[in-house]
Amino acid sequence: MATAIGRVTSLVGQVTAKDVNGQVRTLALGDTIYADDQVQTGDGSSLVITFADGSRTALGANDVALLDSTVSPSGGDQDASQNPADLAAGTTPESATSVDAIQQAILAGVDPTQVLEATAAGGAPGAGGAGPDGGGFTVVSIDRIGLESEPTAGFDTTGPTNATAGTEDDVIPLLPVSVSISGPDSVQESDGTVTFTLTLDNPSTTDLTIVVQLGSSSDTATGEGVDYSQPGVTTVTVVIPAGSTTGTFTVPITDDNISEGSETLTVTVISVDGGAQISDNGSFTTNIVDNDNITVSVTAVQPQATEPAADGSQTNAVFTIDLSNPSATDTTMTVNVTPSGTNGIEQGDVQSITVNVSGTDYTLTWDSNSGSFTGSITIPAGTTSAELTIVAADDNVYEGVEGYTVSVTDAQTNGQALNDASADGTIADEDGDVPQGGDIPIVSVTAVQPQATEPADDGSQTNAVFTIDLSNPSEYATTMTVSVTPSATDGIEQNDVQTLTVSVDGTDYTLTWDSSAGAFTGDVTLPAGTTTAELTIVAADDNVYEGVEGYTVSVTDAQT
Repeated sequence: MATAIGRVTSLVGQVTAKDVNGQVRTLALGDTIYADDQVQTGDGSSLVITFADGSRTALGANDVALLDSTVSPSGGDQDASQNPADLAAGTTPESATSVDAIQQAILAGVDPTQVLEATAAGGAPGAGGAGPDGGGFTVVSIDRIGLESEPTAGFDTTGPTNATAGTEDDVIPLLPVSVSISGPDSVQESDGTVTFTLTLDNPSTTDLTIVVQLGSSSDTATGEGVDYSQPGVTTVTVVIPAGSTTGTFTVPITDDNISEGSETLTVTVISVDGGAQISDNGSFTTNIVDNDNITVSVTAVQPQATEPAADGSQTNAVFTIDLSNPSATDTTMTVNVTPSGTNGIEQGDVQSITVNVSGTDYTLTWDSNSGSFTGSITIPAGTTSAELTIVAADDNVYEGVEGYTVSVTDAQTNGQALNDASADGTIADEDGDVPQGGDIPIVSVTAVQPQATEPADDGSQTNAVFTIDLSNPSEYATTMTVSVTPSATDGIEQNDVQTLTVSVDGTDYTLTWDSSAGAFTGDVTLPAGTTTAELTIVAADDNVYEGVEGYTVSVTDAQT
């Protein structure tokens, strides 16, 4: 049966022991060491063996030692003459002067001349022995002594390398290991990934499995594949091998097209399997810098609106207000429709202007201070388009094509000011580029008082009065020629008329006799918006007896 000679009292890393039967076992703290065990340490490993008498032996990294029963004073059935502890204590019997005794003394790490009987001058007291309490280290190192003979000290001098004795200060302590995490302060969304580093303040003797949580409740970046990582991924597991001090992991970043500003992503160490602890720096926050700047545009889908035609048909102007990409927050802006060009629209030209955003209608109203239709709208987060519709009013005014500009100003989202944008459009009468249809004025002449009389003896007199009317106003001046022509039979003559005057908005136009035409004639202008003029005929007192004389009031060459 194998003889126990000590126990493992300190252990770092992986150490094995092979018994006399060739069976290899992995040692653990507290395991028993038997005589003739071959103990082997590896990279970064070490151990301390405490023998039954309290003495200890330390093995460092990559060391091999064959431990037989002579290693410990209390181990095995050995002859006292071969016990190195006896030699070190100066109690060697006379027979120890043999080669065996000398070898044992050397193996014990003491000078044999100090513990053996002197050959001439006498011996010295023993040196290097154990202390009064039996402590200290029992030396098990083997050194070559240059002898050609077969050593029989109990240690195999041709096999494994030797265990190295040390002092109590050589015991390798188990250093505490803590984990911290770090990364970049910020990354661009377009970078595609962000890499974080896990760091140990001391290397571990075993593999460490570290679980990191992605995101926190205070983060503004959204996980589940929205802003970072894959859908469903909330943790990352990293293994740092024994002896290493760092490990990394990479989190994918979603390069979306949503304007959302810089967002925070926090990574936190939540568990460590392998004996390490989480340091105060077990959490780290990085900023994901957004690169999705929004551009506003205005597009004329149908730039021209027309007034209702005689058959009721009508074309509305349609514009779209677009964001180049969605925003994570609402986008606000001011929308304006402003008269433009030399013939701009007027308030009365428009029946309604509405902006529809996701089913919500905003109405633009006339602002007399700015001379335009205006209103504020909100495009909700995630929405990228709004539609503006202009309905022209059937104002019964003859007018040409009138211009306007649809513009967006003061747009902003997520605290970011956006660009201004605009597009042009027109309003036309009924249809087409040239005004036509029901708004073209019709000229008429009406005899309010068709007969003029010469002055009577009492001085009384009646003047003839006619009105010249346009069926509806024109936004342009209307010109025409007004004539008073003698009738074919018993027509008036030049001297029958004292004056012929056409009054338009307080301006008088006088018709004069045109001998070539044989009529009174003159050109009259009705200003834009004016629809009537009044002609007055005053008869002359010619002192000629004559019958009733006729004439015709006519308007020719009218245009607007």
